[in-house]
Amino acid sequence: MESRIGNGAVILTNPDAPINLAEVYSERTAISLGLTWEAGALDGGSSVKDYTINYQIGDSGNYLEL
Repeated sequence: MESRIGNGAVILTNPDAPINLAEVYSERTAISLGLTWEAGALDGGSSVKDYTINYQIGDSGNYLEL
């Protein structure tokens, strides 16, 4: 998300994490699931365009980015 522009460079900031994250059980299939959430309170003045989702693989301590 853009927060300031200076000398032709766009400086990016991170918005607050989403809140009220929940699974939409009716959208679950064998290979996917549905999620719903609300944007965090602080967005830097611009709409959040996307989030990155990571999940932990078992108890390995490793995460997979989707």
